[in-house]
Amino acid sequence: MSTIHINSQHRGNLDLADIHRLKNEAKQGDTVKFGSIFGKEYSVTKNSDGEISLKQKENKSFFSHFFNKSDATKNNDLKLNQMNQQLHNKGRIGEAKVLTVTYNQANQKMPEETKNYFQNLIKSGDYDVVLFAEQESKLLAKDLELEGMNLLSQNKMKVMTKGLGEGVSYTSMSVFAKDGADVKVKGESEYRHGWGGKNMEFLLGITGNKGGVKTSLEVNGQDITAISAHLDSNKEAKRELEGNKLMAGIKSNEEVLITGDLNEREKLLDDGTMYDPVSHDDTHLAKHGFKFEALNSHTYMQLDSTGKIKHKEGRDRPDFGELDNTGLTNKTGNLKDLQTKVLDEGFDNVSDHKPVASTFTVRG
Repeated sequence: MSTIHINSQHRGNLDLADIHRLKNEAKQGDTVKFGSIFGKEYSVTKNSDGEISLKQKENKSFFSHFFNKSDATKNNDLKLNQMNQQLHNKGRIGEAKVLTVTYNQANQKMPEETKNYFQNLIKSGDYDVVLFAEQESKLLAKDLELEGMNLLSQNKMKVMTKGLGEGVSYTSMSVFAKDGADVKVKGESEYRHGWGGKNMEFLLGITGNKGGVKTSLEVNGQDITAISAHLDSNKEAKRELEGNKLMAGIKSNEEVLITGDLNEREKLLDDGTMYDPVSHDDTHLAKHGFKFEALNSHTYMQLDSTGKIKHKEGRDRPDFGELDNTGLTNKTGNLKDLQTKVLDEGFDNVSDHKPVASTFTVRG
């Protein structure tokens, strides 16, 4: 058995030379080590087809007790998942089928029934990529058990939207990929509107809860930035500022997906009728080139004691509408067949928002 040393900075995103070396030199039982004495170690396994995989190896050194603690569960070592995704990459085979789910969970821990619902939803579609966006969540996606898929990224931002009573929650974007699909995580970032930093639990969540997280991906060779957003609920000007900040740095050949609680309540016309501004290209998001599908139902509604829709003081619109949706740019023409629907049956929804699912394809 031999040890293959690889520069530690490549753990998670192997370069082509690393991939070539592992596929051609690594043997069953070999050790792959990254970097210094404290570097991670993985053991090599090889299946009957000769496909190489890395498996987390227990480090029994004295120093590892202090510096290298880890959980070996499938959804924990994302760097390991990313490396195996690259080692198993079969290349571009036709179109990549993508599912996006967005769900504002109102700071509630989701019941087992809800987890099972989403697991079955994902399994039934045979998707190549799943983007699971959460707002005010306790990270439901990390509990999903998806055979044949790797959790490659869980980009998350701490929030405390309702203070100490509901505790710390997250705005997050989790990226799952079918093992062997041509998917790569290139970077993660966040934008928080207001001060507060990442340790919101120590600041009582007074400010800085809106904004979102951005995950840069490459799917079938196409650059896509996936945004999970939770925008301001009161003022359109604040939502526009947050949208501008989240779109900062996007390249000309890069497509963008934005999903989440966009907080765009229905607009009231002079004749008393209401309409969804998001699907009618009547929000700040339209200037960035996003296109949204009209939904089959509202995703949020608050009623007062008389049964009428609430209109909270300081808020620019009534508390009703299609607040949650998914939009795409399509500058390259490589994204196709966006279809979106509200998920409103088949599970126990303990949130005041309804989840929304969207599907589309990425050309090969």
